[in-house]
Amino acid sequence: IIYVAAALYWRGRGDVHKRVLLVGSLANLGPAVGRIAPSLALAGAPQWGQSSASLLLFVGPPLSLVVYDVVTRRRPHWATVVGIAVSWGLTGGAIAIAMSGAGGTLISALE
Repeated sequence: IIYVAAALYWRGRGDVHKRVLLVGSLANLGPAVGRIAPSLALAGAPQWGQSSASLLLFVGPPLSLVVYDVVTRRRPHWATVVGIAVSWGLTGGAIAIAMSGAGGTLISALE
């Protein structure tokens, strides 16, 4: 909802609006990427290959937007940098909570 609110706020600035929407869309890839690693394990990929593929799928798309900005603008757009930082910060926070004792208890209670 953070990205939707930001996109609505910045709808008058096309450069910011489209980057916020794109980063918000990329932020939704997390659950899909989390499900790909077990699929790779079933396919016989080694553990390092599973981790590398997950990292590449998680980091690659947002960094491609940074590369696009650098190629077209000679520097990253501030909306790209802030959007990616927020996305990765929220993902890291969610992982930290899920890995904690209280997060494990919450997950067990929801199952």
